[in-house]
Amino acid sequence: MAMLTDRGVPLPASARQVGVFTLVDSRAAGATHDQTSRMTTSGAWVRVVGEAYCRAGTQVTVPMLLAGARLTWPRGVVMGPLAAIHYGAPLDRPDMIDVARMCSGRRPLHGLQPRVIPLGDDEWRDNGVFRVTHRTRSYVDTLAFAPFEQARRLLVFAFAHGILTRSDLVERLVTHPGMHGNGQIRRLLRESAGGAWSPAEHDAHELLRRHGITGWSPNMRVRDAAGRIIAVVDIAFGDVRLAIEVDGESTHARSIQKDSARRNRLVAAGWTVLSITPADIRDRPDHVVSLVATTIDRLRGTRS
Repeated sequence: MAMLTDRGVPLPASARQVGVFTLVDSRAAGATHDQTSRMTTSGAWVRVVGEAYCRAGTQVTVPMLLAGARLTWPRGVVMGPLAAIHYGAPLDRPDMIDVARMCSGRRPLHGLQPRVIPLGDDEWRDNGVFRVTHRTRSYVDTLAFAPFEQARRLLVFAFAHGILTRSDLVERLVTHPGMHGNGQIRRLLRESAGGAWSPAEHDAHELLRRHGITGWSPNMRVRDAAGRIIAVVDIAFGDVRLAIEVDGESTHARSIQKDSARRNRLVAAGWTVLSITPADIRDRPDHVVSLVATTIDRLRGTRS
């Protein structure tokens, strides 16, 4: 077997992949027990996760964490938040990495958390370095088990980027009716009913409906001339290119660019942008309705 060395201590050739290895692998490559012990005691090798190590000073990446889980529990499949992060979810790395398809009796081990959760053979992939659930399954699992506010923000992101639809959540309830976390999935479905992706958006929708203001679409994707999405508008009157943004609650379009740059792109594309806050909806509903109605009348008059 070809070998790498670190200060003369053999490392397995697999370390060439993403920079992680186990002490057992290093000893199998020719290192002695005393050598591996010296490297860990001195801090030359540091633990990544589970039984996986890397050289000190190495920046730990998501692929390294995934590979470390595979090296520790070869039959395991990483699921939940770290799997979602692997597919681009804007989440902080979890303190514990969820691993499914483990043998019974496993206990948490250095940042790895075994999960006894149903996982079909068609719901995960193995690329030779790590095993991870597919994107849809990764996001839905995270929505089910994450703290609710984090789950709600992730749902907004997933809806805005076309990663999930409501049918993906419904399918979870149908295919796994008794799974832990289904209650939170149902709550997310209720809150996103009618196209609202946050409580403030829901209140804004209800305000417009009560006052008979129609012709709008919730969470409309706005594209530029090349077909690229430049924003996801909270409430859009497409016929007059009026965008209403519910500031302070909605975060989905902000993930595409910062507010100012994003607003400039909308304006450059010919859109008028109004911003309202949850406090406006709560404390000044008449002002909001008047502002929206007046702006629509002006824009329709201009375009007539």
